[in-house]
Amino acid sequence: MAHDHMLTSGEEFVTSLAIIRGGLLPELLSEIFAHCVPEVDGRKTSSRDRHATTQRYFHMNAPFKLLLVCKYWQHVALTTPRIWATIVLNHEAPLHVVSYDERVIAGLKRWIGRAGTCPLTIDVDTQCFPVCVKEEVVIRFLAKYARRWRHVRFIVERSLPLILDGLSRGVPRLEVLEVSVMEDEVSKYFNNLMRRRPPLVQAAFDFDAWAPQRLSELMLRRVNPRFIFHDRKPFGLRHLRVTSSIDVREFWEVLRNCPRLVKATAFLAVPYGWPNGADILTHTNVEELAIRCAEDLHPGGLFDHLSFPALRRLAIEMKCLDPASGGSWPTFPEFLARSRAELRSLKLISVPVTTEELHRCLQILPSLTKLELADVMITEGTLEALTPRNTEHGGVACLCPRLTYIHLEGVEIAPTAIEAFISSRWDGPSPATHHNFPQSLDSLSMIDQPHPENLGNDMQLARLETVHFINCGFSDKRMRGLIDQCRSRGVHLNVKVTETPTTTIAV
Repeated sequence: MAHDHMLTSGEEFVTSLAIIRGGLLPELLSEIFAHCVPEVDGRKTSSRDRHATTQRYFHMNAPFKLLLVCKYWQHVALTTPRIWATIVLNHEAPLHVVSYDERVIAGLKRWIGRAGTCPLTIDVDTQCFPVCVKEEVVIRFLAKYARRWRHVRFIVERSLPLILDGLSRGVPRLEVLEVSVMEDEVSKYFNNLMRRRPPLVQAAFDFDAWAPQRLSELMLRRVNPRFIFHDRKPFGLRHLRVTSSIDVREFWEVLRNCPRLVKATAFLAVPYGWPNGADILTHTNVEELAIRCAEDLHPGGLFDHLSFPALRRLAIEMKCLDPASGGSWPTFPEFLARSRAELRSLKLISVPVTTEELHRCLQILPSLTKLELADVMITEGTLEALTPRNTEHGGVACLCPRLTYIHLEGVEIAPTAIEAFISSRWDGPSPATHHNFPQSLDSLSMIDQPHPENLGNDMQLARLETVHFINCGFSDKRMRGLIDQCRSRGVHLNVKVTETPTTTIAV
């Protein structure tokens, strides 16, 4: 038993600690140190992903703490390069307020020197630098070690050319790159400069020097990818996130030049004319696609020239397009039919599709499990089509039989239609057809539902796993009954009556 081996005196404790400190071989102790000091891998996991691993944050003081135990540990720590291969200068590990350029550079030089030849993980946010430290000095120093960059994240204001200079030297170990420019005027100046000097851009973003077999993730904020790709193909790129403006034809070129891309997020801002008879690009690896459109921009021209057979999650957000104005997107169902993908999640925000077009889309998506509609023209007929019903042959028919999550925002639907939809997803039309019954609904999310009082009874809603109501006009009595039922069944209930938060696609 554990209590039989507990230390009974201070002298025993000191003796045991001495054995632990000096009784391990240097190689074994070095391996332990490398696993005890967490490493930032540059990939940020979402807290909403139930399967995401916990992000471990590296702190610059962690290796120094190992030096304070004893001289033996100090020697082993100083000769373990891997624990010095991570450099973090952000809000979690800011520079000291009294730091100045020479002191910072001297410290970084000593730190990197202890890392030996290990590839470097760098996370730098210059917004947290004190006034006495110039970001250009720090970035210029780190750019000298570009050939050892592996996972790199820079948030800068004026140092983008220095990062490009580092990339131009070749980065054979680079796997993840994230660059964010915080100043609009600087970004515009740089973009204009690059348009006037395209040879400089091609030299800076030479993917032959980048070793594209290693680069797997590229994230750009206010840096246009036109300066990166040109006619080159980064075959290893799997994750691309671009929040700077890009026109639809440019994004099409990006997809063409990245054949192994799995996840892509882009902000479309400028329309581009397509030549007659242009080919349709079939990308066989893209599984997640999120598109945000600038004001009054319709992405129809892009999707008319694309096909994604492996697509699993699709999110499209438009702006300033009023669904009530009668807009439509007749080719959107054609895109889904052409792709023949087993889409699991569909999110549409302010997308001008008619009820008939939406029905056609849902008919094509029998594997859909998650549906999110915000400011989209839908009617009671949409929910009726999703409601299971008996057929003449004794079976059960409905659209999207695997649907387990539905989110409705900014739509006006009779509560009775919602109630019928919710209850039908649990209670089969008849016991004989129970084995054919669609999957039960797990989560319901509604925003700005004006008349929810008849929205099913409390017992029905409490059978869900997650319930979200925001800006829905529940009475106090109804709210108390719903809360009691949810608590008794362990249901996660989220009810807000404050201002509705804006629904957007995270990029």
